[in-house]
Amino acid sequence: MVLAIAGLAGGALAFFIREPFVPPLSDFVSYRSWETFTGLALGALIGLFLGLVSGYFQGSTKHMTKGALLGGMIGAAAGSVGIGFGNVLYGITGIRFLGWAIMGGVIGLAEGAVGMSWKRAYYGLIGGILGGALGGFLFDVVGTLFGPTLVSMQRAEQAEIGTIPRAIGFSVTGLGIGLLIGVVEAIARKAWVRLVLGRNEGKDWPIDAAQTFLGRAEDAHVPLRGDMNVAPFHACIRKEGPGWMIYDMQTPIGIAVNGQPTRQATLNHGDTFQIGTYTLQFMLKGAPSPIAAPYTPNPAPQSATPNPTVQQAPIPHTPSPTPQLVATSGPLAGQSFPIHGAIEVGRESGPIPLGFDAQVSRRHARIEATPQGIQVTDLGSTNGTQVNGVPIQSQIAKTGETITIGHTIFRVE
Repeated sequence: MVLAIAGLAGGALAFFIREPFVPPLSDFVSYRSWETFTGLALGALIGLFLGLVSGYFQGSTKHMTKGALLGGMIGAAAGSVGIGFGNVLYGITGIRFLGWAIMGGVIGLAEGAVGMSWKRAYYGLIGGILGGALGGFLFDVVGTLFGPTLVSMQRAEQAEIGTIPRAIGFSVTGLGIGLLIGVVEAIARKAWVRLVLGRNEGKDWPIDAAQTFLGRAEDAHVPLRGDMNVAPFHACIRKEGPGWMIYDMQTPIGIAVNGQPTRQATLNHGDTFQIGTYTLQFMLKGAPSPIAAPYTPNPAPQSATPNPTVQQAPIPHTPSPTPQLVATSGPLAGQSFPIHGAIEVGRESGPIPLGFDAQVSRRHARIEATPQGIQVTDLGSTNGTQVNGVPIQSQIAKTGETITIGHTIFRVE
């Protein structure tokens, strides 16, 4: 819908800028020149607005600038070419919308180029052709309906009856291009990632390039700005055979898929992965929604008096679950780390990747699962270890309590 509004704004603005300068039809040379520059302005403004909005959704100023420049320049060429083809085809066939369809298709290609993907450009081409054709069709329909009335109001030999058709046709062309580009892309996309935790939550990015890069760089397909622990190109998603794989780009903090640190993993529909403070979810079109197993507390007995006719089965012993540390702050936020036995954590040791944090010592603390909770022992670290915000040498951390190591806070679960 936002693309539709952007296209509508571009088409309407082109009309208001160029319409005051329309020459009389009797001056054929001036009129043809005016038409060419009007087509150029129409294509440039629609392309600029669509490119600007597409760049904004990509997530960076660089994408917006690139989108506006590409959209404006290619749209200008498309608009002037479309007007020229439109006049030629209209003279031969009397059908104006064919030329408008060509103009819209090339503008759509420009919008698709912003996404750095041939597939996205193809979607733009299809949407642009349909939107441009719709605008040209309405131009003819409105001209036919209002033409006789406008002719009767003018006394010139060749009456100008295009004002109302142009106003509607230009606006609808922009609106249609933007709307249909969005619709075609939504229908055709097969995979995308959604930001579920972090800045701009709920935002989607299509996975339609051969390699989709995620990171802090403005050139990344999925820009994750604001966290300096995220590398410029932190991870890459690739289509491999029938599925998708995510790869860490050898970064200090790595990535985690479904809470488990990894350097590479297969992505299935509904999988979540963490990059720094960001949590994203991988989505596939047509796949069933992932269903999480519901948490069911121990139910209260339905009757205080047992039924004497029913033999009560013995309740099997259920071993206590493995304790885990869940990061609640810092680049590892959202990731969970099961504690099996005793481990050491630090910049250069242990299964918890803390190499990114200068406040963490090389051998910082020892963590051990016990029946009473998690035993936390500081190993003479420079900046100390805290339980519930209090510096400790050795202490038990129970469920719900927090352990602070460097800049990262973990909750015991």
